[in-house]
Amino acid sequence: MNIILSGTTTELLYQLMGYGIPIDLLPISQTGNIKRTSLLHWIRLRGMIESQQQQLKDYGISDDITDNDPIDALSAIECPNLNDVIFRTGKSYMCHPGNVMFRSLIEAKLDEHFSSSRKEKAAIAWWIVEQVEMKKGRFLKWDKRGWWTEFEDRSEIRYKIPTYFRDFSRNVKARNSSAARKKDSKSIDEDEATNNTAATRIQQYDSDDARKRQKTSTIQIFLP
Repeated sequence: MNIILSGTTTELLYQLMGYGIPIDLLPISQTGNIKRTSLLHWIRLRGMIESQQQQLKDYGISDDITDNDPIDALSAIECPNLNDVIFRTGKSYMCHPGNVMFRSLIEAKLDEHFSSSRKEKAAIAWWIVEQVEMKKGRFLKWDKRGWWTEFEDRSEIRYKIPTYFRDFSRNVKARNSSAARKKDSKSIDEDEATNNTAATRIQQYDSDDARKRQKTSTIQIFLP
């Protein structure tokens, strides 16, 4: 099914959000400008990889150099796969499919984690690592030079996971607290509206009663 959307840039972005599309991942800003940062990083990385490949071939180190050779820039990862979990700050990276899967694993074990012993928590963390790896996912971190690299030590990943449990729990509590405050605020507004309505009715009754008394008094004046 084809869907055609129309409107201004801002209107189109909101419409895309309605379909669950993370607009932060689109290569265009809300002002209509093209985002070039990631593209420039990729061009720079490709230049480094191809330059190093050529140098290695010139020195005759290998006749078959591939992008996966673990030699400096050749070990860099240009683009994460769908099931990769990426560690980098930013809202758009939270929308990465691998990170969404990672958070679902955290959520599934949230209650069990906080009710477990230290040894059991370590086992839960390793279970999450294994679940990602079973889906051919990797754990990647951002290199400030402009590319992704894979964690070399699996234990480093395991020690990061408890932090994500705490952060997830904190976010859940914050959302629940915000929802409770909104509910209380709505209840207060409804009570105030009810009180205002009641006060208005009392004032209207008093006004009507005063008019009746005034009318009766006037009638009494003209009686013989």
